[in-house]
Amino acid sequence: MKNIAKIPVLLVWVVRAQAGEIPPYDRRAWGGWPDGDGDCQDLRAELLVAQSRVPVTFREGGACVVATGEWIGAYSGDLFTDARDVEIDHVVPLKVAHDDSGGWAWTRARKRAFARDLDNLRIEYLSKPLASVGWQENCF
Repeated sequence: MKNIAKIPVLLVWVVRAQAGEIPPYDRRAWGGWPDGDGDCQDLRAELLVAQSRVPVTFREGGACVVATGEWIGAYSGDLFTDARDVEIDHVVPLKVAHDDSGGWAWTRARKRAFARDLDNLRIEYLSKPLASVGWQENCF
C-alpha cells in the first residue's frame, strides 16, 4: 500500500517527459560538500581521509583540509599523493540523474542525498580541475 503514494509523482514524471517539459538542470539544487558531522572536514575531506591508503596529513591550521595521502585513481589506476590534484567525480553524473533518471522531479533533500552518496563518488587524479578542462557532467 505504501507504494501508492508514489503513483502521482510517477505520473507527473511520465506526462512531463512526454511533453518535453523537463525543467533545466541547476547544479545548485543538488548541494555542495557539507560538513555533516561538524568536525570541520567537509564531505570531500572525509572521502579523502577514508580512501587514503596511508594516514593523511592536513594543511596548517588544524585537521580540516587534507594536504597529502595516497590514493589510486578510480578510472586511471594511477597513484597520487597531493590532495590538491584530486577530483571527486560522480559515477552517475548529476545532470544524467536529472535528465535521464527523473531526478528533476526529486525533492531537494533527495537530490542532495544522491549527490552526497559515497557509493556514487570516486576519486580521480587530474593535472587540472575538471571544470578547467571543459568537463561537463553531460559530456558522455
